[in-house]
Amino acid sequence: MVAVCVNATSDRLPMWGTLADALDRFLTDEERKVLALSWSLADPRRLEGLFDDAGFQDIRVKQIIEP
Repeated sequence: MVAVCVNATSDRLPMWGTLADALDRFLTDEERKVLALSWSLADPRRLEGLFDDAGFQDIRVKQIIEP
């Protein structure tokens, strides 16, 4: 059994979002792409696909969006 919690977007995580926005001003395009990976697992289909590709079975992804 595996459980994970992933970051959604920078606007939903004020502290990390502020840091990411500040860093963005100093990063190259390639570095910005790497920084954007922080949010890429928020897509339930992508996350499910990664677990499937890794050989997990009976995968259940539940997206919870807090107000």
